[in-house]
Amino acid sequence: MSDHRAPSDHLLGLLGQKAAHEIVRLLGAAHGPLPFGVIMDRVPNATRLLRSLAIEGFVRRQGTWDLPASNDTLFELTTRGRELIEQLDRLETWARERATRQTSRPGPHSPWRIPPPQNADVENTE
Repeated sequence: MSDHRAPSDHLLGLLGQKAAHEIVRLLGAAHGPLPFGVIMDRVPNATRLLRSLAIEGFVRRQGTWDLPASNDTLFELTTRGRELIEQLDRLETWARERATRQTSRPGPHSPWRIPPPQNADVENTE
């Protein structure tokens, strides 16, 4: 059986984890390498996610992955990681704009609200 998922599915699964998003934002704000100890202070249990982000090409680690990271092992965003921050910023802007539009939509009892179609086969959940 072949996998018919979109290429973005795996990436969205990874980045949908709050801690992964926090790591990317933290490294982006650092504007350079950041020690593992600092990352762990801000994002506990970051080890597995740092490795996953590195596999995807967003993060680079000083030294080898064959040994556990010490508190002074440095991590930084790659070019691809910095490009990711640009896309996350665009997504954040879009989400904020959408949230603003959502709050200005008619409420459930507004005269401007279009009622759902009445269909005997569909249960009305309002």
